[in-house]
Amino acid sequence: MRHVLVVDDNRSLADSVALLLEDQGFEARVAYSAEEAWTEAKRTPPEIIILDIRMPGIGGLELARALRAVAQLPLLLIAFTGSMLAAEHAELRGEFDAVVRKPASLDDIIHAMQYAETRMTTRDALRHR
Repeated sequence: MRHVLVVDDNRSLADSVALLLEDQGFEARVAYSAEEAWTEAKRTPPEIIILDIRMPGIGGLELARALRAVAQLPLLLIAFTGSMLAAEHAELRGEFDAVVRKPASLDDIIHAMQYAETRMTTRDALRHR
């Protein structure tokens, strides 16, 4: 079972995404701020984080950098944003493995996770050549 952390200051959105992922067999947890996400990720490291880029206080980009810096296992980061321009910029800078634009369907989210996993597998294969 894959462990997913959904991080979004919109509580109903975060809860809904987590419930949909649980229905698909994922173990999903939620955090409603970067601070909560940091604590949750340290307590039980997730394999995948779906992370809102624009949150009050510490934003998703800053949190993504911090999480990558301390991750001991491979970590898939999915940007979750209403602003595609910001998301494209973040992905180009290598901060995220995939981007999902709000509003998103469950298929969009699952596809982004699969895409991110494929990218990670390809990067790992190239490193070991």
